[in-house]
Amino acid sequence: WDDKIGGQMEFNPTQDKFTNNHYGIGIHNEKYDLDAKHGFFLNKNDRSIGIQTKATYHNQDAYFGYNRYDATEKSIYANIIFHTNIANENHKMDVGSSFMYNHLNEYFNVPNIDTLWNNQYNTTGAFAQYTFDYQKVLTMIIGFRADYNNLYQWIYTPRFHVKYDISENSSVRFSLGKGSHFAYPVAENMSLMVSARKWYFNGSIKPEDAWNSGISFSHKIKIGDEKNIQINTDAYRTEFINQLIIDNITHPNEVRIYELNGKSYSNSFQLNITASVIKHLDLTLIGRYNDVKQTYQGKLIQKALSSPFKGLFTASYNTKFEKWQFDATVQYIGKATIPDFSVNPEAYQLMTTSPDYTIIHFQITRRFKRWDIYGGVENLTDFTQHMPIIAHDDPFGNYFDASVIWGPIMGRMYYAGFRFKIKK
Repeated sequence: WDDKIGGQMEFNPTQDKFTNNHYGIGIHNEKYDLDAKHGFFLNKNDRSIGIQTKATYHNQDAYFGYNRYDATEKSIYANIIFHTNIANENHKMDVGSSFMYNHLNEYFNVPNIDTLWNNQYNTTGAFAQYTFDYQKVLTMIIGFRADYNNLYQWIYTPRFHVKYDISENSSVRFSLGKGSHFAYPVAENMSLMVSARKWYFNGSIKPEDAWNSGISFSHKIKIGDEKNIQINTDAYRTEFINQLIIDNITHPNEVRIYELNGKSYSNSFQLNITASVIKHLDLTLIGRYNDVKQTYQGKLIQKALSSPFKGLFTASYNTKFEKWQFDATVQYIGKATIPDFSVNPEAYQLMTTSPDYTIIHFQITRRFKRWDIYGGVENLTDFTQHMPIIAHDDPFGNYFDASVIWGPIMGRMYYAGFRFKIKK
């Protein structure tokens, strides 16, 4: 259970809620989960049965100025898995079935829409997965599941994964599969409600489908007994067959939701290097490139507010007996495309791309027998996004928008704390 209150400093929920006295935001959440897991081992051929059940009740009441989103969700999930070896431990099979029931009531109110949605669906599925393990050198997994949904009929999901250990220090992995997702356009994009935008729903909402494939390679270079360099490279691609487009870039005062008509894909490349070549010093260097493009109104363009280039460097140093520890983190965020606000008045326009920037965090820890004392600073360079709220001086006007966030809005922050170890 949690409550979040935001908005103008003068906002008082009891007096100003749903008025134009002061702009306010309130999000109230209640969620109750009941989970159970049972396992039964049948001994013969390493056979076992696993049963998972879960019941959830989630209630949310939220307002953003005059905008409202209230939702109540009730769901039940059950899953049973049977595992066995086939002939010997090199061949394994998992089969099972699952059931999902979901009942969702949503009340949605924005400048041009005032409506109530009542969605109820259930999904029943069956799956099978075969695993081949050859002398811990080659592992191959082939899986397939079929689900029947009362609203969307049949949904098929294949999966293939293979891992090969080239040597003791090198391995390669390849994966291919299909994924499906039931989209909730409002609940998953609530940040867009912190604006004066009008919402338009064009056509029906179908499950999202995408093919995923990727390959990764890892290699360890040993330098002495305790020193080594670990190198990991990954390349993954996601290509959508069907996708729900949340178009907040075609017009700055609108959110248009429609089915994909064209291409939509994501290519991701990442390089990780971790090194422990000096005693007590651990280093990590990560570089990532994401090529994410979607078709908006017939145009294939880069997804807005998504930075293609990102980098991370961390260094951790411990003194003898680990009495002192020093940690530093440097993050690099590349340029990102910003939605076009050129139709706005000049005072409420933005640049077309965000600048690249670097964020630095630093922490010192002193350890005692049962105590740890630490202190540090986040965002050492005090970099913040300029004008994160468009038309902040007129929150109830036609140009207000607090959803265009591409960088940090909190400046330099110092902190300190302690940890106390309780003996067993």
